[in-house]
Amino acid sequence: MLEQTDLSSAKLEEANLTGAQLKGTILLDADLKKTDLRGAFLTGAILRGALGLTAEQVCSAANWRGALMDPQFRQEAESRCGATR
Repeated sequence: MLEQTDLSSAKLEEANLTGAQLKGTILLDADLKKTDLRGAFLTGAILRGALGLTAEQVCSAANWRGALMDPQFRQEAESRCGATR
């Protein structure tokens, strides 16, 4: 469980975070390139400035709309994932 963990600037490239409980986790400037976020719970997670993060990764997560992310990235995610998921 990674809830409420500060992973700022962590090197998580290609990490398997499938189904991880990331509620409230701080991922500021973390390297998330090719990180598997399928089914991860992102409510309250702070994804601002995350490196290598794609809308597809976010779309595969659960509760992604509750995550805090850069406004431009949020627009891209909503466009790709749909605004209601």
